[in-house]
Amino acid sequence: MAKVTEDNIDEVLDTLWSRLIKVMYPYCWFPNCGKKTEEACHIMKRRHHTTRWLYENGLGGCQFHNQWEEAHTAEAEVLMRECIGSDHYDTLKCLSNEEAHFSFSDKIGIIDRLATMLDGYGLKSNVSTSFKKASKSRYKKEMERFRKNHGGLSPSQIQYRRAKKWKETIDN
Repeated sequence: MAKVTEDNIDEVLDTLWSRLIKVMYPYCWFPNCGKKTEEACHIMKRRHHTTRWLYENGLGGCQFHNQWEEAHTAEAEVLMRECIGSDHYDTLKCLSNEEAHFSFSDKIGIIDRLATMLDGYGLKSNVSTSFKKASKSRYKKEMERFRKNHGGLSPSQIQYRRAKKWKETIDN
């Protein structure tokens, strides 16, 4: 079981996200490929922190097509738009252009979300987010306060909705 620390939290998040995407999409997203998923592919690149760990930003892919997608960005965008829909793609694109500075508590919240989703697929997350009681209770209080001030929504739900509204404003 991996103990989450400030030093390894991004790696833990990447691993959980990848495992979730691979179980959600057991076959390559590329049209007519049909191979089993070997890699989790980001729709918007990993360097965009606002979308990096959103499960909505992932598709399963074989190794060949993941590498192809990285080398043929324009062609891949056309195919991904067909695969996930232009609205979804545009929402992710808008969201990926926002700056993100996630605190340690924010990242723990993302871990909890990904771990819960993995549990829903019958997989153990193998991550320990147990901290000193003070840290854990502080995180809970921060999240309760955040949700209370934002209609019960999590930070990632707020970001996704904000991007969707922004995209609708541009389209009109």
